[in-house]
Amino acid sequence: VKFTDDREVTVVAKGQDTGRQLRLQIKELTGTPISAQRLFFQGKVLEHTDCLRDKKVTTGVVVNCFPREAQPGEEEEMLANDPGPPMSQQQVQQQQQAQQQQQQQ
Repeated sequence: VKFTDDREVTVVAKGQDTGRQLRLQIKELTGTPISAQRLFFQGKVLEHTDCLRDKKVTTGVVVNCFPREAQPGEEEEMLANDPGPPMSQQQVQQQQQAQQQQQQQ
């Protein structure tokens, strides 16, 4: 993860991790609040619920962090409203296939 002030941190993440989980690791390593992290990969915003694998975030890539000023209470609200990790595209396809098989029976 590269910051606008030229700081860089190495984060170890899994393909099924989400933007939220990546932000939590960045917070642990740098102290930057989750709500202050604007993450971009290949010019696109990495949302809280995005699955890293689906966004093609893999080993050795650089995710850019553009910190912004966090508002009081914003981080707690973000964490409280977080629906949890989403299903990957592969998991969605597997679920759809299982539903189709059940309907055929």
